[in-house]
Parts: sequence; C-alpha cells; structure tokens
Amino acid sequence: MLSINGMVGSAWLFAPLYAAKIAGSAAIMAWLVGGIATMIIALTFAELSVLFPVAGGTAQIPQISHGTFTSFIVSWTAWLSALTMAPIEVQAILQYASTYFTSLMSLQDGIPVLTGIGMVWATILMLSFCIINIASYKGLVRFNFVLFLFKVIVIILTVFALIHTHFNTANFMGFTPSAFSMTGWQAILTAVASGGVAFAFTGFKHGVELAGETKKMAIAIPLAIVGSVVGCLILYIGLQIAFIGALSPAALANGWQNLSFVGDVGPFAGLAAGLGLVWLVKLLYIDAAVSPAGAGLIYVTSTARILYAMSQIGYLPRWLQRVNKQDFPVAAIIVNFILGMFLFLPLPGWQAMVSFLVSGMVISYAMGPIALLCMRIENATSSPRI
Repeated sequence: MLSINGMVGSAWLFAPLYAAKIAGSAAIMAWLVGGIATMIIALTFAELSVLFPVAGGTAQIPQISHGTFTSFIVSWTAWLSALTMAPIEVQAILQYASTYFTSLMSLQDGIPVLTGIGMVWATILMLSFCIINIASYKGLVRFNFVLFLFKVIVIILTVFALIHTHFNTANFMGFTPSAFSMTGWQAILTAVASGGVAFAFTGFKHGVELAGETKKMAIAIPLAIVGSVVGCLILYIGLQIAFIGALSPAALANGWQNLSFVGDVGPFAGLAAGLGLVWLVKLLYIDAAVSPAGAGLIYVTSTARILYAMSQIGYLPRWLQRVNKQDFPVAAIIVNFILGMFLFLPLPGWQAMVSFLVSGMVISYAMGPIALLCMRIENATSSPRI
C-alpha cells in the first residue's frame, strides 16, 4: 500500500488536464501506453527486489549487476529525479490552495509560480514532511491504510459523480489516432512524457527502495510493485474518461491545446464547481492536501533510502548513514530537504518539475531490464522468476 499511496499523489489532480491538452481525447490511449510500459519495467524490478531485498535498491542493484561505474551514474541520476518528488507534491498542494489563497501564486506566461509567501509555505510543508518521518516513521506506516482508503474513495466518488452529472460523448471524437498519422502518436507519447502520465506511475519504485524492510518478500514485493501499477492504471483511466466527458463545449471552443475553464488551476475542483457539485468541490480541496501530502511523506522516506544506500556503497560521506532510534536515516533526510528547496527556483510550476523528473527517471528505469538479464545469466539455475 505504500507504493499505491506514493503513486496516488498530485498526478491524478493535474495529469488528466495536461494530458488532454496535449493529446485530446486520445489521452486515454496515453494512459494505456504509459501503464503497459510501466508494467513491463515494474516486473523486472519486482524480480530484482526479491533476489536482492536491500534498502535503496535503485543504487544497490546496479552495483551488484554492473559494478561501481554504472552504479555511480544510475544512482546519482535516480537520486536527483527522486529528489524532485516531494517538491512536486508541495507545489500541487499550494497550486490547488491558490484558488482561495491567491497570494500563494502568481501567473507568469500562463504558468502558476510561487510567490514569496508561497515559498515560505513550501518551506513549512517540506519541513513538516521531514519532521513527521523522523519523529514517527513506524506510525506513518501504520497510518498508511487510512490514507490509502481515503484517496481511493475520493477518486471513485469523483469519477462516478462527474460521469453521472455531465457526460458529453462528442468530446471523444477522434479517440483513436490514425495508424498513418505521426501527429496522433507523437501527441500520445508526448502526453506520456510531459503530460504527467509517466510521473503518475513513479510510485511503484517505493517497493524497490524499501524492499530491505519487507516481510514475506516473495509475495509482498511483487504485489506491492506490480499490483500498485495495475490498480492505479484502472483509477487513472476512469479519471481521464470522466474528465473528458465532463468538459463543456465552451471549454473546448479553441481546441484541445487551448483547453481552459473557470478554476482550471485546480482542474477537477473547477469542473465540479462548474457542474454545481459543491460537496465534491469541498471533498476535492481536502484531498488536494491529503493526496499530495501522503505521497510526499512517502517520497521523503524512499529518497532518503537512496542517499543512504549511496553512502553505504561509498559514493558519499559515511555520516549520511546516521540513523535515529527507529533506524531512519536522519542525516540523509536533512540533506534532501535543503537541496529539495532549491528546486523551486529553476522549475516554476507543477508541469515543469514533472518534465525534469521524467527526463532523469528514464535512465534509472532503463537499468531494471538490463540488470535483470545480467543477473539471470549469472544465476541461471537458482534465481526465482516472475
């Protein structure tokens, strides 16, 4: 459930809008492409994590399979992309909140950017994530089920409420791009990379980073990694269908690329408000704090594990291995907090942060299939397979 909680963060609040702007109604295809691609990669990491259940698997596994040089490059890339996760979730919370508290953000070239007051609140939220993890990591794990239940219920209610209230089938014209139209497939693949689709599935890596702390590994790890992708793919496709169907003709008057409506800074809340679903608007604004915060807390945990593993291997100073009474890497979390705050400066807006993360994520994800093939050859007779 940690993987699903990490996956269901800010992505579902924004990605359906950005994906639709890029690919139109074919954004549904983008979710299928992104989900299937992630599934293939997740299967390789699931098998590797059963073979090598270590903390910070993204850094440790390349070290085992390919040695120091490859591990050095992959672990640094993975850490830099993971470092972006918590700031992305903070950005999402503040972007939704800016609908009511306009002083948090200002529009620059159409992009919501944090103001000075917004940066103060970003610092407070980032610091809160760190303090909660340090103070009671085990308590956070126990609270995980409550967060999971709340998030999933809100998503299901949102899908059914939007479809039941307003569903315009005309918005789905041109759902499947022509096989001979490169523009259609380019739009779909661009939506996967830059529309938040690929980012929406990144949470499965929590199962890899925390594999060293798992019981009944042969069952729990594959279920956490692969099961989270399947479950979230179903939720995301439902959300995208509901989002597209709920759009009014006025919102699409200038085409998909210029899709806009009142309150689109918080897309689903804006749609719900336009349809008169006041109860859903209130619920969505609560979830706009809970979903990203829950994911941000877990990202802080797994990112600290990557830095901890890099220190264990010898890429970073030993003092980064310092832990508290709950065996939580405190030094690593402090370093991640300081460096994470700097990411708000060059990467304005949720979508800019997501694009940066995906570019680094590709390298670390590519390592899974390569490492698996290598380890299968070396352990041809003894390694368990998925």
